Amino acid sequence: MIEKYKVSGMTCAGCANVVSRLLLNVESVKNVQVNLSEKEVVLETDQPLRLEGLSKALKSSPYQISSGG
Repeated sequence: MIEKYKVSGMTCAGCANVVSRLLLNVESVKNVQVNLSEKEVVLETDQPLRLEGLSKALKSSPYQISSGG
C-alpha cells in the first residue's frame, strides 16, 4: 500500500532524515520517501496505518504529521 501524509516542521535535509528514520520504526512501514518542498511523506506499507501510530512515532521530535498528503 502507498499512503501520503503531510509533515509540518521540516526545513532541511536533516529534518527529512530524522522523519524518515522515525517513521521506518513504525511496524509495517517498509519504505519512506520524503518530499521536503511539499512537506509530505509517502509511505509504503504492508497494511493500512493509523494516524495516531504515526503521530506517536514523531512524538519525541518537533514534527507533526497529518492526513492529506
